[in-house]
Order: sequence, then C-alpha cells, then structure tokens
Amino acid sequence: PIISLRGAPLMKYQDKHTILMEAEVDYNVFKRWFISGFTGIGNAFPSLGEFEEGKSVTTLGTGFRYLMARKLGMQAGMDFAFSNDDFAFYIVMGTAWLREQKKSGHFRRSGSFKYYLQELSDIG
Repeated sequence: PIISLRGAPLMKYQDKHTILMEAEVDYNVFKRWFISGFTGIGNAFPSLGEFEEGKSVTTLGTGFRYLMARKLGMQAGMDFAFSNDDFAFYIVMGTAWLREQKKSGHFRRSGSFKYYLQELSDIG
C-alpha cells in the first residue's frame, strides 16, 4: 500500500502497512465560490512493532472551488498542497457525492481515516 495525500509524492511512502488521516474544511465565501483548507498525516511502516521507524509525511494545503451545478453538487477548482519535501497543484472537477460532508452554516467539513495492511507477497 501507498500513502495517497494531496501534496505528498505518490510512490515515495509505501511499505507493508500504511495509515493516514486527512481533514478538510470548506467555506462559502460568495454565492457559488468556496475556499478550502486541508491537512493530512500518514506513515508507511513494515510492521506494527516498527511503526516509529516508518516513513512519515504531513501535508497542508488550500484551494478554491466554483459550484457549477448546484443540484448535482458538481464543482471545479484548484488545490495547492505542500508536504515535507514537495509542492503540488491539482485541477479538481467533479461532484461531492464521493465523500461524506456535514453542513454547518457556511462551513462544510469532511475527513477520512484509512489503515491499509497488505503483505508484500500479495503485490503483483
């Protein structure tokens, strides 16, 4: 398994076990325009006993979205993300139905927590 966080190099953080957490907050600034902030942390490690020796990464970023189709929740925008050793920008287009969101006034927040366990012999 690999650590897949915005701003982190995709294949750099991989091992037999990975754990990651990412959180995001969106704010409606004007009609269909939103700004967002997000952060994430991940670790790739060989076994549970060697968690501390794993390769860790933290990410931080911001972005903006334009709500193209309100009824479908389709948005388009850009994200800018930093990690321990990289910078990336993403062009984002799609719907919000792929992630759970809770609405609170003008704020929307979402997050995920993932833990992957896979033996290296299972990798093709």
